[in-house]
Amino acid sequence: MTDPATRFLLWSTQEALRRADWSRAARLGGELARRDAPGEPAPAVVGRLVVAFVAGLGRRGGGQAFRSAAEAAVPGFDRYRYLDAALGADRPPRASDAQALDCLLTFAAADVFLLEYPKCGRTWLRTMIGRVAERIGGVRLPDPTDLAMAARAVPSLPAIEVSHDDYPQSKPADGIVTDKSIYAAHRVLLLVRDPRDVVVSLHFQQTRREAGHDAALSERVRGPVGGIASIVAYYNAWAAARTVPRAFEFVAYEDLHADTIATFTRVLAFIGYPPVDPDLVRAVVEECSFERMRASEAAGAFASDRLRPRDPGDPESFKVRRGRVGGHADYLEPADSSWIDARLAADLSPSFGRYRRPSAA
Repeated sequence: MTDPATRFLLWSTQEALRRADWSRAARLGGELARRDAPGEPAPAVVGRLVVAFVAGLGRRGGGQAFRSAAEAAVPGFDRYRYLDAALGADRPPRASDAQALDCLLTFAAADVFLLEYPKCGRTWLRTMIGRVAERIGGVRLPDPTDLAMAARAVPSLPAIEVSHDDYPQSKPADGIVTDKSIYAAHRVLLLVRDPRDVVVSLHFQQTRREAGHDAALSERVRGPVGGIASIVAYYNAWAAARTVPRAFEFVAYEDLHADTIATFTRVLAFIGYPPVDPDLVRAVVEECSFERMRASEAAGAFASDRLRPRDPGDPESFKVRRGRVGGHADYLEPADSSWIDARLAADLSPSFGRYRRPSAA
């Protein structure tokens, strides 16, 4: 686990870069460059890259020099970039370099990655983890879903980075990144859910909470971007790469519902939290029940804007929307359900066989 002092130094450097406080970033980068932590994601290498980036600012050819240094120092440097949706060929090189460096800093500071295809129930799980962190450290977090902040508040806890990994909802199936080697030094917890529920929940997320989305549910289901094909490709990529991270575990949303206490206890052990009293786990599970979380969202009790309904009068616009297992049956047309069954039976990895219905096989 990254030691708390190094972790704080990495986060401080990240903040200095975001604020364009170049002199402070260079000083912190120099401190990182002098740190050598065998077995960790090379804070010394990242520190040298921070210094190279700052030194290249405003200098002709400085951006290219930074990229060359990064590609030589960090295997697969370009693969770090896919973690930020803001990156693209139309971005100025300096902005791209800054975002790539931000990804490197994030990886260097993190011990564990909590990943999911969007709408697999991550908000519920990360809130429960945050509430446990509060009780372990005797603190109260403004946003219990901010697990990086939880690690800063309670330095004895592992740093957990939460990510959708590759923004798969915005890519066609053949655009999903399958090379997961950037996670080789980390523990990865993958949250999965029935693709039928995922595609329905994502449909409401994008049509009721985000602008620019008005496709019909059937179009979403069968569409080339963010539909069943993208979900299957994402799941299959991780089924094939499950031996790449230092440790890998997947947890099903359905198991969290069926036996929340036992499944959540398994999650806490995997991410490296200390043994937690069963009564504490039970209290957190009760505090984070669907009804209480939805009431908190409606009341604006969360500090994060992400945890507020777009329209308090529209139940489908809540972040904590329904929380049901099998709720897709209330929305999918029979023809779409049959189409999904056939696709999952034909294409989904046996690692996720629970979502392949025997009747469709």
